[in-house]
Amino acid sequence: MRAIAFFAGVLVATPSMAEERLIFYTANFPDATSVQLSVQSNSVSQDGDYDLDVAIGLVETDASGAVRL
Repeated sequence: MRAIAFFAGVLVATPSMAEERLIFYTANFPDATSVQLSVQSNSVSQDGDYDLDVAIGLVETDASGAVRL
């Protein structure tokens, strides 16, 4: 339940960011690979067992700067 509250708090913090990806986690690895997790979409869940439906995107960038999806 804490994760759902965290997402909800971040998503309503700045309405002007609706068009941008909201990166909430970045991991950097020794081989210079970087992985970013971002919120792609969110909405109130139609399933009564959940508060929100959130789609998470993952982008991997290698040492040369090439993006791997």
